Amino acid sequence: MKSTDSFFKRLDSRFASLTKIQKQIGSYIRNTYRSAVFLPLAGVSRETGASEASIVRFARALGYSGYSEMQSHMQEYVSESMLTTVERFRLFDRPRPEGEVLDTVVKNSTETVQNLENLLDPAKLRECAHTWSTTRKIMPAGFESTAGLAEYFAYYLSRSGFPVTAVTERTGDLFPLVREAGEDVHILALLLPRYPKQLVDFCTHCRLKGAQLTIIADAPDHPLQGQAEYEFYVSQRRVQGMNLESQIAMLAAIQMLIQEAGLSDRERTRQSLEELEEYNLRFQLFNDTGGTGH
Repeated sequence: MKSTDSFFKRLDSRFASLTKIQKQIGSYIRNTYRSAVFLPLAGVSRETGASEASIVRFARALGYSGYSEMQSHMQEYVSESMLTTVERFRLFDRPRPEGEVLDTVVKNSTETVQNLENLLDPAKLRECAHTWSTTRKIMPAGFESTAGLAEYFAYYLSRSGFPVTAVTERTGDLFPLVREAGEDVHILALLLPRYPKQLVDFCTHCRLKGAQLTIIADAPDHPLQGQAEYEFYVSQRRVQGMNLESQIAMLAAIQMLIQEAGLSDRERTRQSLEELEEYNLRFQLFNDTGGTGH
């Protein structure tokens, strides 16, 4: 089944109108989708405690003719979102004229960044960044392909004087950070497929502790959909190929949030940068002549 609306987008748009048992079925599939999508009807019934008839009615409530059509649609999404790096490279495995790869990368990246104007709401970005002024700790979280972006995010937020801790696979034991989570902690989750279970679980547990959550994702259909105060999407479709274009767009969104955060409390930012300059003069941290480069 081909559709412009993924299963998760359908589920999100119609979730409020579902019955209690249908919401239970939908939540189970959303939280365990990578395994749930391959279960037979009886398997979903067993795992959710819902009758097979209820599951069929759930599928029809989402616009499918029945469970089989819904399952095929879910499997199509999972199959695409879980392409391995090797499989993605195969999409490019053909002879190419000299310079074509560079031209293609530049063209795709330019189009992706330009399209952000249609996807990102400046007012929402500003509102999100301005909530951090009273936050005890901000935790940009990224695993695998977004780990570097999380560290970049943390580095520049800290230079504006915000209390920040980057969370990546290099962090190690995440339990102390989950235990620290509360209403005055803000998690910034950076999501690109494949969605690491450790990152999804970390965000889910922090939410249970009352932490605020902002998501920057490649597209709306992800396992944390609908669970955050703020969600920003940098693409309307899955990228056919490498994640480069999505990462470039995500980096642009991150940069906008950093700028808005710095502008939300100019005095804090000014003091932080002055302290950094003073520290540099004393200990010669930087070997350049262009200031801090903030």
